[in-house]
Amino acid sequence: YDFYSHGAEDHKIAWFVGGVFVLLSLPISVYEVYQHLTHFQQPELQTYVVRILWMVPVYGIESWFSLRFFSVSIYMATLREWYEAYVIYCFLYFLIAYMGGEEELIRKLATKPWRKGKHLFPLCCMRPWAMGKEFLMKCKAGTLQYVVAKCVTSIVTFVCQSAGVYDDGVFDWTKGYVYCTIVNNISQTWALYCLILFYQATADDLAPIKPLAKFTVVKAVVFFSWWQGVALAILVKVGVIHDTKLYSSDELAKGLQDFIICIEMFIAAIAHKFAFPYQDFSSDVDEQTHFVKSFIDSSVPFDIIHDVQHTVTGRYSRVTRRTDSSPGNGSPSAVPSDHDEEMRLARERAELHASFENSW
Repeated sequence: YDFYSHGAEDHKIAWFVGGVFVLLSLPISVYEVYQHLTHFQQPELQTYVVRILWMVPVYGIESWFSLRFFSVSIYMATLREWYEAYVIYCFLYFLIAYMGGEEELIRKLATKPWRKGKHLFPLCCMRPWAMGKEFLMKCKAGTLQYVVAKCVTSIVTFVCQSAGVYDDGVFDWTKGYVYCTIVNNISQTWALYCLILFYQATADDLAPIKPLAKFTVVKAVVFFSWWQGVALAILVKVGVIHDTKLYSSDELAKGLQDFIICIEMFIAAIAHKFAFPYQDFSSDVDEQTHFVKSFIDSSVPFDIIHDVQHTVTGRYSRVTRRTDSSPGNGSPSAVPSDHDEEMRLARERAELHASFENSW
């Protein structure tokens, strides 16, 4: 109010207000990440939780810098959108890990009625996915394709922007924005659809971790921010958002998007704290873990390339949690079918741990 009453320019007020909300959200999210890393007792689950929690700092900082330094906003927004896809991937694997890993989940899915694999309206005419390996692989592929699509459209965005033919927010068939928007929209919608099918089939198994709250928080941040940007672009197109003395309508829409996200991240930080509390993953014996080791395990995404390779080839060797670690008890344990690959990844993690600890 003081800024406004003393005649401060609107964009400076937006910088200040947006910055305040980002500064309020950062301590909440960073503290929650720190708690997970120092109580890293279920790494097969908390690895993905930590990556999801980093979404608020990434979105908040990126959006404020885009708001403050408009000339680089398109590049910052592209990086933010890539992280959106990364979060969707992490959320799916969080759910898979909770259910015992891929092989165990396939066994559970195979026991469910075939109706769980039926498609929802308006795709109800499609052949149902067979419960078991086919269902899981289709859900995985549907989610991972969004990560790949985002990487591709990000590269296209950078190239088109450098060539001066992107024009963010402009619905012109001679510009790159409209094509990237269509591809991202289709890809994102399919990823969301696959996650909904997955949730529908596994809701009973996921009930102990209150999956609806986690679904709602992740989807609200990821998908709402995307549709919010598209809605602002439409408002520009129909003339609701118009040029001002300092900014064009397209620039104003971009600024509004970044400003709104700065505010939304404060709300998201609070929601994440309640949806992904570290206490849910702590045992009765409160043991603190090595922070640097936990940070490396959760931050270095060795698993992405590995998972993309196995999803493309139709294999499901990566298992994140054993449901029965006692060999020879008559029940099959979830043993990775590609043991050499798992050992290679473990060696890479160990080398990183050693190098970091030596530097510290």
